[in-house]
Amino acid sequence: MPRFPDWPHRLAAAITAARATPFAWSLHDCPTFAFDTRRALTGEAAATLRRGQYRSYRDGLWLMRRLG
Repeated sequence: MPRFPDWPHRLAAAITAARATPFAWSLHDCPTFAFDTRRALTGEAAATLRRGQYRSYRDGLWLMRRLG
């Protein structure tokens, strides 16, 4: 998947923004961080995971298994 030419700058900006955001299941956690950085690097948004779909570790684990 192609990246933006200025991807290092975009990645740094995404990490900086993530540092200022408190953890919240399904809003700002490991999967959403990964999808946010993917969007920052490529412009492509992952359609399989939507914010607010799960409210706990167990819910998130169930959803990730369901999505494969």
